[in-house]
Amino acid sequence: MVFLVKQFQSTHQEGISDLYVTDGAMVEELTESVKDTIKSAARKLTGFRRRQFQAEMAIKYCQGHPRRAEEVFGWGRDAVNTGLSELRTGIRCMDAFSVRGRPKTEEQ
Repeated sequence: MVFLVKQFQSTHQEGISDLYVTDGAMVEELTESVKDTIKSAARKLTGFRRRQFQAEMAIKYCQGHPRRAEEVFGWGRDAVNTGLSELRTGIRCMDAFSVRGRPKTEEQ
Protein backbone atom coordinates (compact mmCIF):
# COMPACT_ATOMS: atom_id res chain seq x y z
CA MET A 1 0.00 0.00 0.00
CA VAL A 2 1.31 3.41 -0.95
CA PHE A 3 0.82 6.40 1.34
CA LEU A 4 1.45 9.95 0.22
CA VAL A 5 3.92 11.33 2.74
CA LYS A 6 4.80 14.74 1.46
CA GLN A 7 4.10 16.66 -1.69
CA PHE A 8 6.82 19.08 -2.59
CA GLN A 9 5.86 22.68 -3.12
CA SER A 10 8.17 25.25 -4.68
CA THR A 11 11.25 23.90 -2.85
CA HIS A 12 11.19 20.39 -4.40
CA GLN A 13 14.22 18.81 -6.01
CA GLU A 14 14.41 18.93 -9.80
CA GLY A 15 12.78 15.84 -11.32
CA ILE A 16 11.22 14.52 -8.11
CA SER A 17 7.48 15.10 -7.82
CA ASP A 18 6.32 13.24 -4.69
CA LEU A 19 7.75 11.08 -1.92
CA TYR A 20 5.97 7.84 -1.09
CA VAL A 21 6.40 5.17 1.55
CA THR A 22 6.16 1.58 0.26
CA ASP A 23 6.75 -1.36 2.60
CA GLY A 24 8.57 0.90 5.02
CA ALA A 25 11.08 2.21 2.45
CA MET A 26 11.15 5.64 0.89
CA VAL A 27 10.43 5.66 -2.85
CA GLU A 28 10.98 8.68 -5.05
CA GLU A 29 8.43 9.11 -7.81
CA LEU A 30 10.11 10.54 -10.89
CA THR A 31 8.55 12.98 -13.31
CA GLU A 32 7.88 11.76 -16.84
CA SER A 33 10.65 13.95 -18.31
CA VAL A 34 13.26 12.41 -16.01
CA LYS A 35 12.00 8.89 -16.81
CA ASP A 36 12.24 9.65 -20.53
CA THR A 37 15.79 10.96 -20.12
CA ILE A 38 16.87 7.83 -18.23
CA LYS A 39 15.21 5.56 -20.83
CA SER A 40 16.90 7.48 -23.65
CA ALA A 41 20.31 7.16 -21.99
CA ALA A 42 19.83 3.39 -21.57
CA ARG A 43 18.83 3.00 -25.25
CA LYS A 44 22.11 4.58 -26.35
CA LEU A 45 24.16 1.99 -24.46
CA THR A 46 24.65 -1.66 -25.37
CA GLY A 47 25.69 -4.88 -23.68
CA PHE A 48 27.20 -4.80 -20.23
CA ARG A 49 27.29 -0.99 -20.15
CA ARG A 50 23.50 -0.88 -20.57
CA ARG A 51 23.00 -3.52 -17.88
CA GLN A 52 25.35 -1.65 -15.56
CA PHE A 53 23.43 1.62 -16.11
CA GLN A 54 20.08 -0.13 -15.60
CA ALA A 55 21.34 -1.74 -12.40
CA GLU A 56 22.60 1.60 -11.06
CA MET A 57 19.25 3.28 -11.82
CA ALA A 58 17.39 0.35 -10.22
CA ILE A 59 19.49 0.74 -7.08
CA LYS A 60 19.07 4.50 -7.01
CA TYR A 61 15.36 4.81 -7.82
CA CYS A 62 13.84 1.33 -7.33
CA GLN A 63 15.62 0.07 -4.16
CA GLY A 64 17.41 -2.54 -6.28
CA HIS A 65 14.22 -4.34 -7.33
CA PRO A 66 14.19 -5.51 -10.98
CA ARG A 67 10.38 -5.75 -11.08
CA ARG A 68 10.04 -2.14 -9.93
CA ALA A 69 12.56 -1.06 -12.60
CA GLU A 70 10.47 -2.95 -15.15
CA GLU A 71 7.34 -1.07 -14.05
CA VAL A 72 8.98 2.36 -13.87
CA PHE A 73 11.33 2.30 -16.88
CA GLY A 74 9.94 -0.53 -19.04
CA TRP A 75 13.22 -2.49 -19.03
CA GLY A 76 13.36 -6.27 -19.00
CA ARG A 77 13.74 -7.41 -15.42
CA ASP A 78 16.08 -10.22 -16.48
CA ALA A 79 18.54 -7.69 -17.90
CA VAL A 80 18.29 -5.56 -14.75
CA ASN A 81 18.76 -8.64 -12.57
CA THR A 82 21.82 -9.66 -14.60
CA GLY A 83 23.21 -6.14 -14.22
CA LEU A 84 22.64 -6.22 -10.47
CA SER A 85 24.45 -9.56 -10.27
CA GLU A 86 27.33 -8.19 -12.34
CA LEU A 87 27.64 -5.20 -10.01
CA ARG A 88 27.45 -7.37 -6.90
CA THR A 89 30.00 -9.98 -7.99
CA GLY A 90 32.23 -7.91 -10.24
CA ILE A 91 32.05 -10.64 -12.90
CA ARG A 92 30.79 -9.56 -16.31
CA CYS A 93 28.49 -11.90 -18.25
CA MET A 94 29.52 -12.61 -21.82
CA ASP A 95 27.24 -11.44 -24.63
CA ALA A 96 26.49 -13.84 -27.48
CA PHE A 97 25.94 -11.35 -30.31
CA SER A 98 27.71 -13.59 -32.85
CA VAL A 99 25.28 -16.46 -32.19
CA ARG A 100 22.23 -14.39 -33.09
CA GLY A 101 20.71 -14.04 -36.52
CA ARG A 102 20.58 -16.21 -39.57
CA PRO A 103 23.58 -18.44 -40.34
CA LYS A 104 25.65 -17.56 -43.41
CA THR A 105 24.81 -19.48 -46.59
CA GLU A 106 28.32 -20.83 -46.78
CA GLU A 107 27.91 -22.49 -43.38
CA GLN A 108 24.59 -24.18 -44.09
